[in-house]
Amino acid sequence: MKKVFLVARHHFAQEVSKRSFLIILFSMPLFLVVVIGFGYLAAQLEDDSITLGYVDEAGFLKQLAAVDNDDEVNMISFDTRSEALESLDSSQVDAVYILPTSFGTTSEAELIFVERPPGKAMRYFEDNVRLNLLAGQPQQSIDRMLSGSNVTVVATELNRQYNDGAPTAGQVIPILVAVMFAFLVLTTAGYMTQVIVVEKENRTMEVVLMAISSNKLMVGKVIGILGVAALQLVIWLAFFVIAIWVGVNVFEIEWLRVIDVSWRDMLLIMLVAFPTYLFIAAMMTAIGASLTSGQEAEQVGPLLFLILLLPIYFSWFIANDPNGPVALALGFIPGTSVVALSVRSLFLEVPLLQFVLATLIASIAAVLAIWLTGRALRLSMLRYGQNLSIYELLGWTGFSSKSS
Repeated sequence: MKKVFLVARHHFAQEVSKRSFLIILFSMPLFLVVVIGFGYLAAQLEDDSITLGYVDEAGFLKQLAAVDNDDEVNMISFDTRSEALESLDSSQVDAVYILPTSFGTTSEAELIFVERPPGKAMRYFEDNVRLNLLAGQPQQSIDRMLSGSNVTVVATELNRQYNDGAPTAGQVIPILVAVMFAFLVLTTAGYMTQVIVVEKENRTMEVVLMAISSNKLMVGKVIGILGVAALQLVIWLAFFVIAIWVGVNVFEIEWLRVIDVSWRDMLLIMLVAFPTYLFIAAMMTAIGASLTSGQEAEQVGPLLFLILLLPIYFSWFIANDPNGPVALALGFIPGTSVVALSVRSLFLEVPLLQFVLATLIASIAAVLAIWLTGRALRLSMLRYGQNLSIYELLGWTGFSSKSS
């Protein structure tokens, strides 16, 4: 085991010292900074004060002060249409509402603007109209009408609740975690293929195999890449926590305060993610041992990313039937299980037994894949300069001879 950990330590140190690793390491934090920055910018733009002008030809708007004006919308009354339009042309107001004399019977008003006012301004004016329509009603009824509707969709059989009929930010987080997992796999385990091919091309592998068996060498490399992924993940999570704290306490971004994460789903997805990552890392190592050129190894990365995100492409089928055959199959296949279970968790509470089964399948697949890496390396060293076929790798010599 000492030699295994020596290989793991060397491979870990070799990878984290590369400039490309540092670029990848800080790419995700930079992405978070951009996302939170846009969120802050959008919040600041939304908080800008808006001034609305109005001409009340119908004499309808008699009460304004009682409306809650947290959105910083100001209203200016004009006696005539021409005065209001002159103020609009001179940018004294952002938009003008005209309430004609027939407003009381038709409830039709005219909105004039150069640039469409934001939704909060129009909602404020509509609240003023409702306030005057409700004149004389009990204050409790007025408050209830002005608060608007709040629709909550409850899927009882799926144990899911959607406020305002749409998923919350917390319910979408598992999908973001799945995409982050795919990016983590691509940037760490994904380039294991090329690393192995390069070491075979420069004959480093032959020298190392004189001191350690192929199985131990491959196990050490897989452990090393696990360490690289763990370091990368810890730093990403640290940046994520810091970014959330800064967004809430410094920039006061409101939507960051109301994120309600389903920790059950998060922990179970992480439970599946570990053996899944181990399986993919081992498979990429085995593929690298089977190839002979770096050009072939570079083509594996995009294919891997395509397979990892396969559940995203089938999300329509998963959304329509979260317990259907497509959703269940993708949830149990080691390469797609993490993303598939994350997408399914958006639509239902995935049973614990399915998470456990997916973890068990991924663990068994990971053990077999690690064994396969050692076999692939042994066979490739015996057939230097030649790619291994899948039949040769699995020991199906009968199929190999027929195909040749």
